[in-house]
Amino acid sequence: MKQLTALCIGLILSACGGGGAMNGNMEGSGVSFERNTEFRGPWIRVFIEHEEGRELSVNSYDHVDMSVAEQSPVPNHEARRWWLTKVDETEGTSYVTAFVSWDGDNPEDYIMAGWWAQFDNEQPPNLTYQNLTEYAIIDGPEFDPEITPQLSIPTEGTAQYTGPAGGVYWYAPVATSDEGYFILDGWEANVDMTVEFTSGTLKGCIGCTGDFTITDALIPASMGEVEFDITDYEMHLLTARYDESGLVENGIVEIRHPDLDLVSLPNSAWVSFFSHLPDVNDDPRLIGGFVQSDYNEKDGSEGGFFGSFAGLSDAFLATGKTDQ
Repeated sequence: MKQLTALCIGLILSACGGGGAMNGNMEGSGVSFERNTEFRGPWIRVFIEHEEGRELSVNSYDHVDMSVAEQSPVPNHEARRWWLTKVDETEGTSYVTAFVSWDGDNPEDYIMAGWWAQFDNEQPPNLTYQNLTEYAIIDGPEFDPEITPQLSIPTEGTAQYTGPAGGVYWYAPVATSDEGYFILDGWEANVDMTVEFTSGTLKGCIGCTGDFTITDALIPASMGEVEFDITDYEMHLLTARYDESGLVENGIVEIRHPDLDLVSLPNSAWVSFFSHLPDVNDDPRLIGGFVQSDYNEKDGSEGGFFGSFAGLSDAFLATGKTDQ
């Protein structure tokens, strides 16, 4: 694999999150169930365990650059997005964007999704991409394994889930391999999922409903003039069996495009986990997860998508109610 492409992959392999968190990369490292966010009214804190074992932390009191109110995809929730920056002579530089959706009458009912870019031992303006690790985050109390579930996973029937997904993509065209050209930026799309409770299986697709769209990455990167149309890509989360807690730990991903011959690489995988809270049908009201899909094109070009997703059950979307 070309050196520059390997660098791009290195920027997006790491992931962390809440009840279905991943600590480390998706290549066989397993899923570590650890909370990594706090939310108290207008205050947030996000923390990660660095690969060296030390905890890194940012919060909206000390490190906020900007904050704006947004519309939440979760019924009856408020939402806000924060952009945080922390510069530390020892830890380096941390950039975080965090989207939080919460029940205004019960702030303990919240979901946080976001992205963390960590430049070890570097401070602005002397930032490079050699010491950069990016982390995807999805977290909330309803994914916390330490909280007693208010829901027993059904053993019969099916349920449909839809919601937002997003992350970063990278692409390195073979035509510019000698120059090492590439692009890395952000993406957004919709996720659709189906749970078959009778068989204990789950499947889904990101990008099958609507198109992938480009959004600003937390730390975009590029070399050369690389054109890349992400519109018609699809990430198919192939049928996988979940365990007794509702966890899919190493699902298979196939990335597809109607006009391209793509081969998904072995490190492509997806992870998902059920909410502990039921909807009015006593199904999990939410499914959260991570996905990584690296691929080769027939002509030798390379690319990949990495990010997180949250699917809301049709019953939860329709009624806005949780059966508690």
